[in-house]
Amino acid sequence: MSERDNEPSQNAGYGLAGAMFGAEQAVRQAAGADVMRTGMSQFLGEAQRLSALPVAIKKGNLFEFIEAAKFNYDAALKSSSAVAEVTAALGDTTAPMDIVLRDCGGVAAHVQAKVSESSTYTSRVLSTEKYAGMKKLVPQDRAPRVRQISAGLAHRMGQRGDADAVHYADTAANVQGELTLGDISSGGTDLAEAIDAATAPRRYALKMSATAIANEAMTAGAYAALGSAVLRGAIEAAKATLVVADGENLGADALSLSARGVLQSAIQGGATATLATTIRHTVGQPGLAKANVATALAAGMIDAGAAVYSFIRGEIAADELMHRLGQNGCGTVSGLYTGVVVGATLGPVGVLVGSLAGYLIATNTYQSCLAILDRARLAEEESRRAIALLEASRQQIAAETEAFERLWRGLLAEREGLFRASLKTIDAGLADGDPEVAVAGLSEFVGLCGLSLGFSDFDSFDHFMRTSTEPIVL
Repeated sequence: MSERDNEPSQNAGYGLAGAMFGAEQAVRQAAGADVMRTGMSQFLGEAQRLSALPVAIKKGNLFEFIEAAKFNYDAALKSSSAVAEVTAALGDTTAPMDIVLRDCGGVAAHVQAKVSESSTYTSRVLSTEKYAGMKKLVPQDRAPRVRQISAGLAHRMGQRGDADAVHYADTAANVQGELTLGDISSGGTDLAEAIDAATAPRRYALKMSATAIANEAMTAGAYAALGSAVLRGAIEAAKATLVVADGENLGADALSLSARGVLQSAIQGGATATLATTIRHTVGQPGLAKANVATALAAGMIDAGAAVYSFIRGEIAADELMHRLGQNGCGTVSGLYTGVVVGATLGPVGVLVGSLAGYLIATNTYQSCLAILDRARLAEEESRRAIALLEASRQQIAAETEAFERLWRGLLAEREGLFRASLKTIDAGLADGDPEVAVAGLSEFVGLCGLSLGFSDFDSFDHFMRTSTEPIVL
């Protein structure tokens, strides 16, 4: 197969590697998007509970959920252990504090939140004894006025000897327009935003969730495009160096093709990462919540879609379509597995290089098998044998397919619980980023089907590669 014919496979490999790299780099944004979606789910639950109340009343309750969601989002972006918990979401709707800030598992601060169009009323309500010592959260645009009024009342009451002066002084000292703890901040919510959220809660929740998801997608897509371009560019540069070392000159056409290849790889990597983010947030399956799994699925969908489109346009024949689809599946799974294993040791760079290596190893092996078949067809006698073998194989596959379906239906009926347990183990391994657990679950799964993995864990694969001279059987 020529390099030009192999270009779709190369682009797919670079795209997968870059997308896996982008997913690794956007892990904080992914965590933030998950946290924001959880926060908005709680927000909508509270909005439903208070649906019969007027906006003027329920805006204060919903304000607590908005600020907590924003705070937790910022904590996720900064990989902080800090978390804001709304007491109403915990089932305690009468607690004196509205929000509990925790860090490292312990209580860091209690927060009382109030929303009112009257800053004087807000100052008076917050300056009661039961809120003493708490952080006092108000809309961001009202915080300066509430602080000013509280400080002024504390001064005048102090001159009169009024005992309540200390509570107003406490409000002046502790009132804030955003939920903060250390360097973690919600960024604040003004009064108009709180009213808008209470007026149209579903629209507001969708906007907040979509913004967080878009941030994840843009980060993953940008890093994916960069990773694909850098990797492709480095390899193209290495090829050019070898050509020059052999005494050949690089023509303008060669440089143009290299530049185009780098651009195509960057576009495919960015598109794969963006699609992976969409899949991760829309499919709703536990296994696909892991970014690298969603990335592999997205890469497979893009490659398969491109192959089918080429077939529809008449650019490739049916057999080439089947070859492309088979190569795509083999390479994507191999790239995912290798990227996860190498990335566990070497981090994001390991994910980038490991994914490409795994993809290219698998696709080159697949292409080698096809090349052997093509050479066999050159001889008429071997061609006839291949055709006879193909027909026999087709009949055998049909028979085995029928037997497999019967066996599968029986296995599902008899071993449903065992299958579910092994799939749960695979999901847990993928969710925790633990390849050993995922492989153990996969081994249990194929074992239930009467099969076995060539390598039950990474150590056995590593030992084989270091000690054996036998060819590896994929």
